[in-house]
Amino acid sequence: MEKSTHQVSTHLPLQQLVAGAVSELARLGYSRKSLWRYRVVWRHLIAFCHEMSLGDEYSMELAKRFCSTYQIRADECLNSDQGWRRNIVVSL
Repeated sequence: MEKSTHQVSTHLPLQQLVAGAVSELARLGYSRKSLWRYRVVWRHLIAFCHEMSLGDEYSMELAKRFCSTYQIRADECLNSDQGWRRNIVVSL
């Protein structure tokens, strides 16, 4: 896979950041399945921001808070609708 040469703006709204990231991953040749995994986690991240009134900008603090809320615990069994949580660490 080739490396990305795109610059990242620090003040993009999350939906715009996600759209750009998905486009870049597609350009780099990521599979449809991989793109889907990223999109699902990012959709949950956007919903989390809205539900918690955390604004609309990505930050390390936001990523940490999202991970601490949704990351799989060692003793946890996931329901079928919670499978997206397996991909949190890779996606953020």
